[in-house]
Amino acid sequence: MPGPALTTSTAPVSAPPPPTLRDVAEMAGVSMSTVSRVLTGKPGVAPATRTRIEGALRTLDYVSNLSARSLRGARSMTYALLVDDLSSGFFSPLAEALTHIALDDGCTLLIVTTQKAYARERDIISTMRSRQVDGLFVVAASNDEAGDRARRAPNLPVVYLERFPPGADVDVVTFDYHRAGLAQIDALWDRGHRRIAFVGGTVTEDPGLRRLAAYRDGLRAHGLEPDQKLVSVHHETGVDDRATGDASVRSALEGLMALPSPPTAVVVTVGPLLRTILALCAEQGWELWVASYELFDIPVLTPVPLVVTHGDFDELARTAASMLRSRIEQGPGEPRTVLLETRTEVFLPL
Repeated sequence: MPGPALTTSTAPVSAPPPPTLRDVAEMAGVSMSTVSRVLTGKPGVAPATRTRIEGALRTLDYVSNLSARSLRGARSMTYALLVDDLSSGFFSPLAEALTHIALDDGCTLLIVTTQKAYARERDIISTMRSRQVDGLFVVAASNDEAGDRARRAPNLPVVYLERFPPGADVDVVTFDYHRAGLAQIDALWDRGHRRIAFVGGTVTEDPGLRRLAAYRDGLRAHGLEPDQKLVSVHHETGVDDRATGDASVRSALEGLMALPSPPTAVVVTVGPLLRTILALCAEQGWELWVASYELFDIPVLTPVPLVVTHGDFDELARTAASMLRSRIEQGPGEPRTVLLETRTEVFLPL
C-alpha cells in the first residue's frame, strides 16, 4: 500500500507574538498592577475598571501564564486531545492510540470533549495554552461562522485531525475521504446498483463536504447524474441530539423507500446514522446495500450487505504525533496536509 500523500501549501505561517500585560493595560487605560489585581482575583478594583480590563483581555485574547516562573524552554511533557465526544466508536480508538503514543513519549495526554461546539474549542485551547501544554491534537468543532479560528493564532503547536477547519491554514492529518467515497460508489456499481441514495449529517463542513462531493463525482464517473431526490442530509449526529437524529433519519429512509423507484443502496456518512439505518433495515426487511465510512464493533452481524471504507487510526495517530513533535522541536513553518489512504471491505449477512 502506498504511503501517506503529503501536500504542502505555499502560504507561510507567521503567528503574531502573544499579547502582554502591558498591551492589556494600555488598551484598558490602567496600570499593569491594576490588570494584575484583576487576573489574580484581588479586591480593590472599581467595577467599571474591572469591566474595561476584562473587555481588553477578551479582545486581545490574553492568557495569563500559570508557569511563568518555570525555566525558559522547559516542557510540561503534556499533550491534549480535543474531540467531539468519546461515546463515538470513531473517536475512542483515536484517543486510545494517541494515549499510547503519549506514554511512549514520556508525556501525559489530556482528553477534553468539545461537543462539536467551536466556542468550547476556542476556550479549551486558551486554557491549555495558559497551562503550557506542549501541543494539541484537535478535531475541529463546528459553528465557526464568523471565521474566528482563522484569525486566532493558537501560539502553541497544533495538529488538526480528521477535519479541515474552515478558512484556517494549519497542519492537518486526515483520511482521503474523496478517494474513499469514489471506492464506495465503484463497489456498489460493480454489484449492479444504479439507484444509490446518500444520507448524512452536516455537509457544509468537512468531512461531510468531501463525502458528498465524492458521492456525486463517483456517480458522474459512471455516466450517471446524481438524483437530488436520493440525497438526505443535515441529520443531527451530536451526542445531545441523537434522539432527534434517529427520528429524522428514520423518516428520511422511509420516504426514500416509498419513492416510485426506491434506492437499492445507500451511502451513510457517520456512525449514529449507520446504526439507525441498519436497525430500520432489519425491522422492515429491506434488502438494501449500505455503504459507510465507519466500522462498528461487529460488522459481520450486519442485517444487510455492508460496504465499509475506513482508515487506520493507529496510522492517523502516529502521523499526527510525528507532525506535532516536529512543530514542538522546530517551531512554526508552512502548513502541511497529510491524506491517509483507506481500505474498502464488504461484509455480507450471516
